[in-house]
Amino acid sequence: MIRYHFTEAELIADLKADDLAKGRREGWLEKAKRLTRDLKKPKKKIGGIWSEVKSVYTTRQKGKCAFCERLLGVHELSSVEFDVEHFRPKNAVKAWPPQELIDELELPADFPRSKGKERGYRMLAYHHLNYASSCKTCNSRLKGSYFPIAGRHSFAGQNPATLLKSEKPYLIYPLGDFDSDPEELITFEGYEAVPQRHLKGHDLDRARASIVFFRLNGERDDLYLLRAAQLDSVRDKVELLNAAKNEKARKRRWDEILRLADDANPHAGCVRAFVRLYSTDRKRALQYLDLAHAYVEKKLRPWSP
Repeated sequence: MIRYHFTEAELIADLKADDLAKGRREGWLEKAKRLTRDLKKPKKKIGGIWSEVKSVYTTRQKGKCAFCERLLGVHELSSVEFDVEHFRPKNAVKAWPPQELIDELELPADFPRSKGKERGYRMLAYHHLNYASSCKTCNSRLKGSYFPIAGRHSFAGQNPATLLKSEKPYLIYPLGDFDSDPEELITFEGYEAVPQRHLKGHDLDRARASIVFFRLNGERDDLYLLRAAQLDSVRDKVELLNAAKNEKARKRRWDEILRLADDANPHAGCVRAFVRLYSTDRKRALQYLDLAHAYVEKKLRPWSP
C-alpha cells in the first residue's frame, strides 16, 4: 500500500475537469452537495452517483487498487475491474474482525477489534474524500460494511479529514495528504507485508489490522506471486547492475530499478522496501530477491512445458 500524492484542491480540479469532459449540466460536486443536503431528511434514500467519477480516482491511482496495489488499468474498458469504494461505509457498520476470521487466522487476544453499529456514515455518502478506487476483492469481498476504529464512530461527521483524531481508524486512507503515509506504517520483507519495526501503540495496530483486513499476505497468493514477480524483475536488473563496466552504465541500471518503484508501477511499495534495505543491508536484500525468484519458479513451474 502506498500513498497517492495530491491535494484536495487538485482532486476538486480533476472532478471539475471531468464535468467538462463529460458535458455535465450540473457539476458533480454541486450534485453531491445537493444530495447530501437532502440526506438530512431521515427517510431520504441514498442514490448512487459515485460511479460517474470512477475514472477520476482510477487515474489518480495510476490504474491500481488503492489497497493491494494490483494494476488493473486506466482505460474505460478496465472500469469493470474497479469499484468506487466508500472508505467510511454509508450503511450500518459491522463488527470487525468477524469470529470466522479470528478462528481462521488464529488472531491473538491483543489483535485490534471494533464493535458494530446499526448506523453508517450517511452524510459522507457523496463526499469526494470518502472514495477510493478499489479492486473487487478488496472492496466487495473484504471491505464491505466494515470500518474498524479504536475511538468512537462519528456518524454525523461531514468531513473525513476532521474525523481522524477522534475516531482513530485502524484502516489507512491512502489518497491525498491528510492521513498517514501507508509506507510509514507498512513495509515488506521480500514479498511479505509487515508492520514497520519501530511502530508501537495505535500506529502498530493500524499496520497489523490493515495487513489482515485486506489479506495482503499468503491468503491471497495472487498478491504474493505478483509482488514476487516484481522483485524477480528487480533481481534481473541487479544482475545487470553488478555486471556494468562503468559508472554511467551502473547509473542507467539503477535508474531502471527505481522506475519499478515509481507510483505508476504495481506493488511499488514492495520494490521501495527492497531499495531501502539494499542501501543498508545488501546481503539480506539480495536474499529476499532469491526467495522471490524461487517463489515465482515454484508457482509457475506447473504451467511450464
